[in-house]
Amino acid sequence: MHLSFFFARCQANGLYETRKFDKIYGQIELILRGEILKQIVQIDNVLKEQIITLENNCEAICNELERKYQQEFRRFCHKIVIELIRIKNGQPTTNQDLLEADYESFIEIGVEYDGEYYPNSYIPIWKCKMEWFQKIGYLTRRTIPQLEKMISAIAGEMLEDIIENEK
Repeated sequence: MHLSFFFARCQANGLYETRKFDKIYGQIELILRGEILKQIVQIDNVLKEQIITLENNCEAICNELERKYQQEFRRFCHKIVIELIRIKNGQPTTNQDLLEADYESFIEIGVEYDGEYYPNSYIPIWKCKMEWFQKIGYLTRRTIPQLEKMISAIAGEMLEDIIENEK
């Protein structure tokens, strides 16, 4: 399938809202499911260090925001869970595997209530996969402050929903 036809078809189906080619760095910007991800074909140790730093910063803001909102959620017998999750082939892993195919890291936001966990939101951070015999990465274009603002907005909406359901 010709690449421009593929993008036109995806755009018509609402899968991609924008596209931009950067031939020098081999990167394609895509908006997938409303998440801005950058496709990366040059995967090296410099990129690995950048992703490790990003994931560590994500873990820190997840912990900070979980502590910030926990008391408000407890008032309604709920526990908010905000965490960075790393998986490879669907199994928990460490960031040592981040350049391996089928590695994925994302922020998941959910609540625990009556011993049950209810996931609410999923924010992709990094994904590495094999495409046409080559490793391809997908990295968020959001900055740490943008991610923090987004998580806060989601937590606020979740709290509003809980308050509304309590009425």
